[in-house]
Amino acid sequence: MNDKTKQTNAVAAPYPGDPMAIAARRDAPTGRASRLTDAMAFLRGFIAHPLEVASVVPSSVFLEARVVQAADLAQARCVVELGPGTGGTTRALLRALPPQARLLAIEVNPGFCGRLRRLIDDPRLVVHAGSAESLAEALRRRGLPPPDVVVSGIPFSTLPPDSAERIAEAIHANLAPGGRVVAYQWRPRVAGYLAPLLGPPRAAWEWRSLPPMRVFVWVKPAAASGTPNPSSPDAAAPSAMHGAPGPAALAHAKPWPNDRSPP
Repeated sequence: MNDKTKQTNAVAAPYPGDPMAIAARRDAPTGRASRLTDAMAFLRGFIAHPLEVASVVPSSVFLEARVVQAADLAQARCVVELGPGTGGTTRALLRALPPQARLLAIEVNPGFCGRLRRLIDDPRLVVHAGSAESLAEALRRRGLPPPDVVVSGIPFSTLPPDSAERIAEAIHANLAPGGRVVAYQWRPRVAGYLAPLLGPPRAAWEWRSLPPMRVFVWVKPAAASGTPNPSSPDAAAPSAMHGAPGPAALAHAKPWPNDRSPP
């Protein structure tokens, strides 16, 4: 091969922020992990830290699709994922994320953090090892703006109540006005922590998951004025801040359109 042919066949390597490079990565499968290896890694994580891992198996493709739909990422600039685990939902979010957006994944399990960094090759992803309570610090250290979307898969039902309260407060304090929170849980306890701050959620079941999961969605008011007035009919009962959903937290939850889930 002569020098001219070599020059013709040479391809300049794109810089990490090149939109074309990101689009190519987004259209290609991210990482080399299979569903089986993800499931095995997730099971090992559950056995080692059962109170930190939400389930014995990772999210199903159906749950991932419902979470992405609920997140409404078309205009998002910054997205935070709390508890990405082995990265199934992370990959689904990246496939839907705009080319210039960033995804901050906060994971308390060091093994899962290493797996995410090793297997997901996408410059939009930033993995932060630590508790979801450190959300503000994680954003500050990386110069990221208030997130437009926070997606949470952490198991609020097994967290100590004071830790769950701090996480809920961190989500509310750092979420951009007009931003949304999407939480997927088997038990409804997450609503007891977030409803006093963001009002009653919209909720739907995803039955094609093991176990079946509720998907909750909150939207922060564009002109946020802090915690809802306790006398408001939409405010949760005081007991909700201790992890037991008050009557308004779930009784006022609105099902998604065309959802056949039970109330």
